[in-house]
Amino acid sequence: MTFLFVSLSYTAECAIVTAFITFIPKFIESQFGIPASNASIYTGVIIVPSAGVGIVLGGYIIKKLKLGARESAKLAMICSGVSLLCFSTLFIVGCEKLKIITISKPKSPNDLPLANMASGKSIPKKNLTGGCNVNCGCKIHEYAPVCGSDGITYFNPCLAGCSNVGNDSTGVSDHTDSTG
Repeated sequence: MTFLFVSLSYTAECAIVTAFITFIPKFIESQFGIPASNASIYTGVIIVPSAGVGIVLGGYIIKKLKLGARESAKLAMICSGVSLLCFSTLFIVGCEKLKIITISKPKSPNDLPLANMASGKSIPKKNLTGGCNVNCGCKIHEYAPVCGSDGITYFNPCLAGCSNVGNDSTGVSDHTDSTG
C-alpha cells in the first residue's frame, strides 16, 4: 500500500511540475518584459542544474543521516514546502505592466480590446492592411509590440500608425511615420 501512495504522489508531483515548467518561460516573459528566447534560456539554466543539485544533495543527506522511509518522506515534504515558498516570491516581484493601446489604454473609442481581436472580429473604421499601412507588413491579429515615442506600447506597428518599415544601422526594425 505504501508503494501505491508513493507512486501516486510522485505521479501527481511530476504532472504538476511538467505543467508548471511548460509555462515558466511565458510567465517570465510577460512578468519581466524579456524576449521569449531569453526567458526559455533563463528557465533552463536555473531548472536543470537545480534539479541535479537537488537530487545529489537529497541522496547525500539521506545517506549521511541514515534516514528511513518515514524520515525521508518528511524531508521531501519539508523540501517541497521550502520550494513552494521560494517559488511564490515570483508572484510578488515583477515589472510595471505595459500600457498597450487596444488592450489596457484605448487611444480612441474605435479601438477594440484584445478579446475582440482574438475572437476574429474585424476592427471597425480602421483599414490596417491598406493605404498608409501597406508597407509595414502587419497582420491584424499578429502581436508584434512596438514602443512609441510617447512611452506607450502598441499591439503592432499598424496600430501605431506605421507607414513604412526598414532597418537601422544595427539591423533593428525601424517603423517610421508612426503616430506614437
